Amino acid sequence: MSLLLQQIFHEIDRLSLPEQVEVLTYAANRVKLQISEAKPQDRVTK
Repeated sequence: MSLLLQQIFHEIDRLSLPEQVEVLTYAANRVKLQISEAKPQDRVTK
């Protein structure tokens, strides 16, 4: 796991459970938004 991800998870661990839910929900919605806005040529295919 990258150092950045380790730092992010360390910070999330310091939050209360409701705050963790809020942060992770926000992050998931941002990822979904970026995926939905991506052009077909931007998407990685295997």
